[in-house]
This record gives sequence, C-alpha cells and structure tokens, in this order.
Amino acid sequence: MSEKVTLKIKLIILSLIVIGLLILIISITSFEGGFWKTFLNTISTALIVSGVWTSINQYFLRKDFISLHNSHTDRIIEKIDFSRVSREIGINRLFSTADKYDYKNLILNSEKLTIVLNDGRTWLNWNLESMQARFNDETKETVFIFLHPNSDFLEIMAHKVSSTRDVLKTKVVETIKMLNSIKTEKTNLAIFGHHFYNSHSVFLTEDIAVMTPYTISRARKVPIVFEFLENTDLNCYYNKIKDDIHVLLQDSEDISKIG
Repeated sequence: MSEKVTLKIKLIILSLIVIGLLILIISITSFEGGFWKTFLNTISTALIVSGVWTSINQYFLRKDFISLHNSHTDRIIEKIDFSRVSREIGINRLFSTADKYDYKNLILNSEKLTIVLNDGRTWLNWNLESMQARFNDETKETVFIFLHPNSDFLEIMAHKVSSTRDVLKTKVVETIKMLNSIKTEKTNLAIFGHHFYNSHSVFLTEDIAVMTPYTISRARKVPIVFEFLENTDLNCYYNKIKDDIHVLLQDSEDISKIG
C-alpha cells in the first residue's frame, strides 16, 4: 500500500472522529433535548464509531498485508535462490521416478554415450530396440561400465538385494553377451568393469548427464532422476560427473570378452 493512500485513509479517519466530536459538543452545549439533540447525537456517534472502526480495520488489514507480503517475499527469495543454484550446477529437469524418464533420445541422438550401471540387464531389456538402432550407426560411440564380474562388492550387493554373488555375476555376464549379440560391424562399443561400488547410475553424453541415485538400505524404491546440462560455471555438476567417469575408466578393465 503506497504512502499517499495510507495518508489519505488516516486523514479520513481523523476527519470522521473530529467532526463527530464537534457535532457531539454542539449537541451537548446547544440543545437540552428534542429532535435536534437526538439527531446530532446519532450523527456524531455514527461518525466517531465509523472513524474508530475504520482505524481498527486498517490496523489489522495492514498487519495481515505485511504478514502476507513478507511470506510471499520469503517464498520468492527462496525460488530465486533455487533458480540461481539450479543454473550454477546445471540442473535441467527432475523426475520423481526413473521409469518416467525416456532414455530413447539419449540413445538415438548422442554422439558419445557412456553408461554406468550395476549389471545393466533390466535397463538393457527395456531399451534394447533403441540400442540396436544405435549400434547400426557407425558414427556413434558407446561405452558401458558395469560392476566387474569378479568384484568383491558383488558379495555385499548380493546381501543388499537378497541374492547371491553368483546370480549377480551371471547377470553381468548375460548383459555383456546381449550387447555383443546385437552389435554389428558398424558398432563402436566398449565394455568395462570396475571393482568399486555404484552409489548411482550415470548416462553421460557430450552435453547431458543423467543420474539416478541408489537406495542405501535393502528397501527397493524407484529412484528419482536428475538431468544436468553442461555449462561453464565452476559448480557445473555435469563436469564433475564427467571427471568422475574419466577417473573411473582409469580404474576399470575391458570385460567385453567375458562370457
């Protein structure tokens, strides 16, 4: 509310109260009874009550307005701050569950695609048709990084998912066989295995990084999906993921011939 409007309201309130008091004084001093005294008393009472009521109403209205204004201001500041941080780290989109993310665009349109998964069998089954189309394009480079079939972490992971080490090892080997079975002479494919553990899965292209975190406990929940874009900011998370994958590859070995 502007200062001019507030000032006008205050002047109106003051005028109502002053005029009401003047009329009341005239009624008391000039008339002892009769119609005019009653009439003037009624008018003065109405003016004074109106002024006081308007004053009280404006007080609470202003108080509510300030409270509402501060509340909205805080929310706006929070949104602006989130937007700024999002731009810095490069968050492009968020998905409440991984099954809502369409990987087809990444698979078919990226020039280089690096995928980090535990065993990858379920994901590959879901996206087999798109991967076959990608493998028929000799201009595209594809890198898979799985848990190594001989990794000690398979024992821990087996306990987490209520399975066995041999079953998990078989899944990795089956995924490698499936990839080798759908590749062609045009396919530019590399398959690596590492001996660490995956805290999340990664799908990395030349300008997009998609990350889905894994649960810590044995509870099986569908994870959310973060999509990051490359930018020049120092806090760009795409670059951090890219650097992490680069180091991971140095600690990985070719497992394309296993199985």
